[in-house]
Amino acid sequence: MADSPDREQAVAALKRVFSLLVSVGVLAVFVAAALAVAVFVFDPLMFQAAAGSPGNAIADEASVFESTTTAAGCTPEATDNASVEGYRLLGARHLAITGNVSLPDASYTLVEPTIRERPPGTFVLSVAAIRTDAANRSCRGLARYTANVELPYGVSDYELVVRHDGNRTLRVVERS
Repeated sequence: MADSPDREQAVAALKRVFSLLVSVGVLAVFVAAALAVAVFVFDPLMFQAAAGSPGNAIADEASVFESTTTAAGCTPEATDNASVEGYRLLGARHLAITGNVSLPDASYTLVEPTIRERPPGTFVLSVAAIRTDAANRSCRGLARYTANVELPYGVSDYELVVRHDGNRTLRVVERS
């Protein structure tokens, strides 16, 4: 039994619609993949933010969202220093702070950095050291840290003070 012309036209139309839907779906997958690659390559922190890190897109207080510290190692000439790099991400200001902390001896280690706001617009990053049970007390120590900080949403003018064991090491003022 031969198919009727109406049925053949309907089947042909369904094939065209199905083919069009498959093409659009494949194109959508390629566009989404291209956008993800572009964001990952050009702004890895934006990619992390979209995935739920580094934290809230609209922060209401400063926070350290990622940090690393090292135990002290021996060094003959240990000096404190710190540096700051800033960037904007989804309307919030982020700071990457790295530094070295000189210590009385190599039996110390650093605790995780903390940040707090004192007067409005002034943020203090505190890096403290504690003595461990390590026996290496025969040399001057140096430990390193990195702290990634998110300032409250909308902050453009700020002052950042970095303190190592209560001593001011760095002061950065940013005015737009």
